Amino acid sequence: MISNAWYSVREFHIHLSGIQADGMVRDGLERAVNLLSEYSSLPANASKVEIKNAIKEYNKELRSVKEQLTNMVPYILNTSMAILSGVLNLIIAIIVSIYMISDNKNIFYHFKRFLYAVLPKKTADNTRIICKNCASIFINYIIGKSFDSIIVMIICFIIMLILKLPYAVLISVIVGITNMIPYFGPYIGGVIGGVIIVIASPIKLIIFVIMIVCIQQVDGLLIGPRIIGSTTGLKPVWVVFSITVGGALFGVIGMFLGVPVFAVLSYLLNITVQHFLDKRKVTVQPYDSPDDL
Repeated sequence: MISNAWYSVREFHIHLSGIQADGMVRDGLERAVNLLSEYSSLPANASKVEIKNAIKEYNKELRSVKEQLTNMVPYILNTSMAILSGVLNLIIAIIVSIYMISDNKNIFYHFKRFLYAVLPKKTADNTRIICKNCASIFINYIIGKSFDSIIVMIICFIIMLILKLPYAVLISVIVGITNMIPYFGPYIGGVIGGVIIVIASPIKLIIFVIMIVCIQQVDGLLIGPRIIGSTTGLKPVWVVFSITVGGALFGVIGMFLGVPVFAVLSYLLNITVQHFLDKRKVTVQPYDSPDDL
């Protein structure tokens, strides 16, 4: 369309150049021709064939842009709906959590009444103790690991500011969040942060890697054991197993919650086994060597 208009104005301008027209009209037409010529990337003395080719290229590019926009619309719509759905679910979860926390005494009271109404007193007492211990294992791990990750995030942010590394806030938040995942989390955060550093300043990647290794060593040897201690009671092999299975079944959420959930299941399994051993009056001693098997 622009090229057609440019061509028509140009022809009209050439026609007027042979007659005595008003100077203002001629000046306006000259400016219009120059603007259209500049916009369409064609010389002012372009031939008719050149103009037709330019129109074809323009229409071809227009169709390409139209196809790209048409293909992008469903993707943009689906992404927007997914983000909106996630935000709404998060808001609903927060609201429900706030109501449950504010009304926790009433909820526990009715649960206690139901427990003693259905089960014998001794069984109800044992069930309450088991539930309390499970909640303690889960909550203590989440709170301790969150506090540990916040400390790691602050340390990472301060050191990145001192070393003048780019995207200190973003990378520190990523490192802090991924630190919630035992063993694998620090490496995941380091890889993501390393990619961001490479894009911004590849030279500083080595400094960032050394910094992450030092921070994780300090966290693993000093900060983590003091804050979390042995809240889960799991051996390292079972921690790795719980993270792997949780990640395979439930993705990132499974990697975050795999360890405390597996710790609770391990506790329940242990007391169940101990119950049947006590019922049979069997005592199993731990062994110190394979000869004791």
